[in-house]
Amino acid sequence: MSGDHLKSTDTVKQKKGCGCLWVFPSMAALIYALYWIYFSPFEWRQKITITIDTPSGVISESTVHHIRLYKDRFRIFPSATGGSRIEVRGEAIVMKLPNGRYLFGLRSARLPAGHMLQSGDILIKHVAANIARRTLPAVRIAYETPVGARFILPELIYPILVTFDDPQDPKSIKLVRPGSLSKVFGAGYKIRDVTLEITLEEPEFGKVKPAVDYFWWPEEKRHAYACEAYGCNRFPMRLFLPDGRYETIRDDHFIEENFR
Repeated sequence: MSGDHLKSTDTVKQKKGCGCLWVFPSMAALIYALYWIYFSPFEWRQKITITIDTPSGVISESTVHHIRLYKDRFRIFPSATGGSRIEVRGEAIVMKLPNGRYLFGLRSARLPAGHMLQSGDILIKHVAANIARRTLPAVRIAYETPVGARFILPELIYPILVTFDDPQDPKSIKLVRPGSLSKVFGAGYKIRDVTLEITLEEPEFGKVKPAVDYFWWPEEKRHAYACEAYGCNRFPMRLFLPDGRYETIRDDHFIEENFR
């Protein structure tokens, strides 16, 4: 009898032990699900197109940006700013004009308050124009916008437009105001519109390098140039603004091939 009792007790213990084996995989699955729901990034691809009038006719150039927006790690309902983070793969828009010069639409837009928006934030700002604060619903609107949807962007959130007096001289970069193309490039140049379209296309690379090879200079050459230009400043491209301030333009304003 005592032997049967011991066997019975062992069986109960074994059954209890087997039940515990399911706890850890279940917890791991739950943690992963919660992580995916709250912390996985929103992703979409958007094509930005600049169309301008020139003395030789209308020309357009586009670029595709792949956007990842990571939600705030510490709040269940994050805002589109603050702790959230946007990563963008893609190049600047590169337009070769009939007069031989280049117009670039950088991967950022600049608001009057001085805040620089990344490309993915442009769409969020556009769809949330009537929302006082760019909150998670605005992000979801951007994320859930159907493929093929196309917006004409207001000038406020155009990509930053720049040119170079000499493409071989990075510090010759200049801001081009949307309404002043004729002053910079000559009579007959004018922006017709800037559009943003949700797309399934992948970003393409290779247009920036032929126009501005500075980003591919050897490190020694870049360092020597920077020291000569602005006292060994790491980024010698300074975009001087009408109010006397300047924005430092980095490599990733022109090109970013990988997510960080």
